[in-house]
Amino acid sequence: MAPHGAEGSDPTTTTDSTADLPATTTRTGGCEIGPVPTSAGLDAFYTQGCQIDGFWVVANEVVDPKAVIRAADTVTRLFATDDRLASALAADGIRLGIIGRNQRMTEMPEYRDLFALIDGRLNGLTLPPQYD
Repeated sequence: MAPHGAEGSDPTTTTDSTADLPATTTRTGGCEIGPVPTSAGLDAFYTQGCQIDGFWVVANEVVDPKAVIRAADTVTRLFATDDRLASALAADGIRLGIIGRNQRMTEMPEYRDLFALIDGRLNGLTLPPQYD
């Protein structure tokens, strides 16, 4: 994926005054947004993302890469409180998936089988125990 921001600018900062996100989004922790490798073992729905100490932040191609950067920045700050957190979550197969503005949660591979149960768009659900 091409670096974000204007040519010749610092590649860790993206500035876009027309974006819905804050004007400046910074990557931290060396998380570089790029294609999700097949070796990650994730569904092909996830076309972009980055890994933070084994923990994946992933999204579909329709998601603005700045949103992935913003989420990765937030996750990096959360993980700073305990250096074991990222690896522990990754070991359990936990990841952060981001959907686009016009996507439905049931387009995510983890929720595809719930399509018949969900009327409308829901965000922030976890899988019920019977789906673990």
